Amino acid sequence: MKSLILVTCLFASMAVSAGELTVIDVPSLKMPFGHYDTKFEVNLKEGTAGVSVTHKKVRPGKHPRVRYTTFEEIVPELSMVGDDLVLDIDGSSIICGTMGVTNVFKLPVLKLNGNCLLKTQKVKTAKGRRFQVVVKY
Repeated sequence: MKSLILVTCLFASMAVSAGELTVIDVPSLKMPFGHYDTKFEVNLKEGTAGVSVTHKKVRPGKHPRVRYTTFEEIVPELSMVGDDLVLDIDGSSIICGTMGVTNVFKLPVLKLNGNCLLKTQKVKTAKGRRFQVVVKY
């Protein structure tokens, strides 16, 4: 019984420590239903980072047409510190990933460690239906 209470308290404390930061908030009409590709964008020269989301809409037919809609947003809480992508929020620093290179062509690549996740969601607010991209930490 004591172990059940201990495990319950442990999961409750983990749920309280998880947070989220809304980085993109646009009207739902600009981003209709479909497939979304979200990713972190890094500018190594300036040391800034942000988030981009791309919506892919395929119009079926004999000659299908593909239309892409992209939104990019620089997030002031995200920054590059050395080779680490760091999220500074609530007085604490969370390392989201590190910069590395690919094996074959030696191109720079961001390797995420799972501490920061990007999620897309459609919500109904006082402003109407909105499309949001949220960083969960």
